[in-house]
Order: sequence, then C-alpha cells, then structure tokens
Amino acid sequence: MNREIDINKIEVVQNWPPNIEELKKHFPMEPGVIFAYKGKIYNPFNIEITLDLMIHEATHFEQQGEDTEGWYEKYINDKQFRFEQELQAYAAQYEFLETVVNNKILKTKLFTMAELLSGPLYGNMIPFEKAESAIRHYRKLEVRDLENEKNEKFN
Repeated sequence: MNREIDINKIEVVQNWPPNIEELKKHFPMEPGVIFAYKGKIYNPFNIEITLDLMIHEATHFEQQGEDTEGWYEKYINDKQFRFEQELQAYAAQYEFLETVVNNKILKTKLFTMAELLSGPLYGNMIPFEKAESAIRHYRKLEVRDLENEKNEKFN
C-alpha cells in the first residue's frame, strides 16, 4: 500500500457507485454516506467533501490498489477486514486533523468518527469507547507492533 494518491486529482461524482446494489444488501444507505471506488469519490447526497474526508477516502483508494472489486467483496463479507480498513482510514483522517485544527474541534471530529466506526453504517463492530481509543492510538499501536515484530525477529 505505497501508492501515492494526489488528493487534488480525485474526482468527486454526484452519484451512486457502480456496485451500489450489492452494497445496499449489506449496509444502510444513510444520508451523507460516500464511497471510494476506483479513484473516484461517489457522493450521492452531494455533501461537502472536506480535506479530512478526502484523506479518509484516499486511504481506501490505497487499500483497494488495482483490485477494487476484490477489495469490496472482502470488505462486505469479512467484518474484521472491514474494521481494519475503516480504522486505518479514520486514523489517517485523525492524524491529518491533529495538524490543522484546535483541540476542541479535534475532539468533536474524533467523537463523530468513533460514532460512525461503532455504529450501524459498518455493522456495529466495536463499542464507541473502544472505537475512539483505537482511532486516537492507531499510529502508536502500529509503531509498537512493528517494534515488537522487529524484536521477535532478532531474539
């Protein structure tokens, strides 16, 4: 997942993604939902796409790589995979926000992200408090996991 995504070149389409019928079978289509599909953001409700949302969706483009259909198939059918993909995208979004907003706005944004990650949109995968903590500490956990992996290899 080392593809660089130029967020200035991402096209936003005011429509449903090509795979919407399959998605409707598995997820609620709440007002405001957007989709990353083959380098385009599908925005059927025409919401404002803020820079932090763009970064979230760009993370999904990186995750999808060259196999968007395969990624969506796994995303739909594998709850753990879906959680990991969304957690990574929300963590990237949060990491960006840390650099551009004050603490009060950051806390509000984190609350909203944790509410979404823990809610019905993704299948109620995790309690709110755990979602909030996981988003906030994702990068630290990732570094710690890499350090542990490195230590295991050299011991």
